[in-house]
Amino acid sequence: MSRLSKEVLEKMGTAIVVATFRTVGDNDPDQYANRLYENWGIGKKGGDKGGILIFLTLKERRVRIETGYGVEGIITDSLAGQILDSQAMPYLKEGDYGKGLYNAMIAISEILSRNANVTLEKNLL
Repeated sequence: MSRLSKEVLEKMGTAIVVATFRTVGDNDPDQYANRLYENWGIGKKGGDKGGILIFLTLKERRVRIETGYGVEGIITDSLAGQILDSQAMPYLKEGDYGKGLYNAMIAISEILSRNANVTLEKNLL
């Protein structure tokens, strides 16, 4: 995952971060993901291209894709939901969290690269 994330950051200036938590306690998972995105400053170091957080909390059984200003027009909420439903959820339901999260990251990376007209290394996809 880290090699793909590094390549996307280097070639497109977009940070993709995956964060998995056992639980967020009494916090609302959606609000927690949003605060985490802001507190970690995802995308700020990569310039004005924004960033993406793929967030999973196990106990609450919630997964979401949080996007920053620079990519929210590319990875819309609707598209993020489609990516999770088709690429991540089948594996998450089976407990294969790594595969599900990586599939979501690959799908996002492919969309971003097409939008930026950039080629990513095939061995990372």
